[in-house]
Amino acid sequence: ETLAEEVERHAARQREAERKQREAESLREEVKRLRLDVEESAAELEQLEENRDALEGELTELESALDEQEAAVDEELTDVTVRINECERRLSEKRQELADLEDEREGLAALRERREELDAELTALRNRKRDAQTELVAQFDEAMAAVMERFAPGFGGAHLRLQTGPDGDVERIDLVIAREGRETTVDALSEGEVELVGVALVLAGYRAFDVDERVPAVVVDGIGQLAAEHLHNLAEYLQDTGEYLVTTAYPEVGSFDGRTISPEEWDVVSDDAATPTD
Repeated sequence: ETLAEEVERHAARQREAERKQREAESLREEVKRLRLDVEESAAELEQLEENRDALEGELTELESALDEQEAAVDEELTDVTVRINECERRLSEKRQELADLEDEREGLAALRERREELDAELTALRNRKRDAQTELVAQFDEAMAAVMERFAPGFGGAHLRLQTGPDGDVERIDLVIAREGRETTVDALSEGEVELVGVALVLAGYRAFDVDERVPAVVVDGIGQLAAEHLHNLAEYLQDTGEYLVTTAYPEVGSFDGRTISPEEWDVVSDDAATPTD
């Protein structure tokens, strides 16, 4: 090997060494830069970890607050649900009360209507009663005038007096007897006169209350104190009162126009006296 070659070889080696030195320097710079990057990354990582811990703490607090809020909301929801159920129950009760009141209102309306009907009926009945009482007085006056004319009793006459109360309704009807210009009672009359007044009173009621529409027969019985001519006169007076006139009389009174039935013609079932029952 020549010197020139050796020099060239050493020069090449020097150049290679310098190149490697530069590469090594570059690598050291790169390592230094990477270390700086690692340190910066480590610092960032530490900061991120701190941030993460802080965020985890905040998240824990938020979760705890959320749990508390959810519990509060659940409790409030439960209270609201209870209040809603209570309100619905009270509303249902009020609706039922309203329905009951509506039924009562309809019932009251029906009762008011029925009361009005009953009031109208009562008024009509009172009017009918008052009219009948007035008619009774008029019929008695007419019958009594006929009695006085036909039988000429020993008293001055009789009339009915209506005694009314504060409301105008008739509380009682008094029988007023006149004798010798003064008022007296039936106790002052003879039995025959009492029977004549009774006939006039019964006849007035028979006519005033339209008894003939339901009972077409007039029965005269037990008039034993009237003289025979008065009994005949009475039968003649009453013959146009009803469709049928039935009277009883003793044989000595004589016969009447019409059909006569004698007890002697009756068929007796038994002569035994009737046994009273409890």
